[in-house]
Amino acid sequence: MNDTLKRFESCLTGDFDNSAQIAAQQAAGKVTPPAARHVSRNVNGRVGHLPADPGGFFVLEESYYTRDGRTNAMPHLFFFSSDAPGRVKLDSYDLPKDLPRAELVNGNPALRFDYRGLSRSETFTPLVYQEDERGVFYGRCVSRLSADTTLTLEEWIGPEVLLVTEILEKAGRVLVGVPSPIEYRRITK
Repeated sequence: MNDTLKRFESCLTGDFDNSAQIAAQQAAGKVTPPAARHVSRNVNGRVGHLPADPGGFFVLEESYYTRDGRTNAMPHLFFFSSDAPGRVKLDSYDLPKDLPRAELVNGNPALRFDYRGLSRSETFTPLVYQEDERGVFYGRCVSRLSADTTLTLEEWIGPEVLLVTEILEKAGRVLVGVPSPIEYRRITK
């Protein structure tokens, strides 16, 4: 793995939440994002038949969003690669349909993926991050999920903070997301 990918992996993997953002907004009297938590781990060791040098690494990202007492869990499988110093590309992979959603957690010791059965998402537009002089990676992409549905993803990935804006729109109406980023702070490495 090249140095850019090593720096990026160090920033991206770990446990994060936005409790500091929620507390600050509560003190100001206006909370806009849901309570959110990310659990992200490199899962190359759980991918059977992975090429000896896959050119990057897979991450299982568990995202949990809580609003009005209800928590929505959303697992994602991403592959990160680098084609140039300071650049990282995110490809989204479809989750295997035969794996129950409840099993798609990093804490599941039996979780395994078969590389031969994994496929890149056909609707997700790869996101390319560019690293700045502070060691923060920034990227933005817009994916057309259907004729009238788009997902806009904008992220800043730094050593201690992840800023993430996700907006899902259908026919010009926002279904999910807020215009300001969710501020995830590192809980554990």
